[in-house]
Amino acid sequence: VEGFLEVLEERTSLSWGLGNPWVGYRKARPLEGQPHLFGVATGLALGPEGSRCSINLLPRDRLEAVFQRRAKQQAALALTASLLLSLATFGWVRWSHQRSLEELKALQEQREQWKTYQLTGPMAALEQEVKRMKEIYAEAWDGADWLPLLRDLSARLPNQLWLDQISLHRRRQVILKGTALNHTALADALEMLRGMGRFTQIRLDNAHEGKVGEQTVVEFQITAQLPGPGRT
Repeated sequence: VEGFLEVLEERTSLSWGLGNPWVGYRKARPLEGQPHLFGVATGLALGPEGSRCSINLLPRDRLEAVFQRRAKQQAALALTASLLLSLATFGWVRWSHQRSLEELKALQEQREQWKTYQLTGPMAALEQEVKRMKEIYAEAWDGADWLPLLRDLSARLPNQLWLDQISLHRRRQVILKGTALNHTALADALEMLRGMGRFTQIRLDNAHEGKVGEQTVVEFQITAQLPGPGRT
């Protein structure tokens, strides 16, 4: 704008002038037009990397060389990334395959163990249980006169009490489970067992009320000890 520099000098008391962007360039060529416009272009070209607006002032031959070098670098990076991805994929596939083989081997071992258990486990457990029961009954029947004992027990039981189960265990231990109509009948049964002289260490394990239809009853468990052989 004509007269603009004079106005600036008058208002600021400073000396003003239009800048020439080509000062200091070794290969500066005279360009037609106002030099300050080229100053704007030069500022944009020298702007920070990543700016939204920039102008590349390199000669065409050098610019093409730069583009070719960048293209080669990008191709090399892409090839390297592809190789690394291929190696990682191959390693993962190999590791997965090895793990699958190990899991399959472990599964086969478990199947073999299960087959062995199916063939020998239940039979061995059954034989062990039969052996245990034989030992219990041999120990219990040794010197025990069961028929008179059961007859005597049946005759002495209170009328308001009955036995549901009699079981024999190791060391000649007898467990009596039954039901009584009231606690008095249960107390009479305990006194009866102590008075029979056929059991020792008689104790009441538990007693709790229950229902048989509308009737309230007492369910109980008594543990007693049979005397050893040669004892009454």
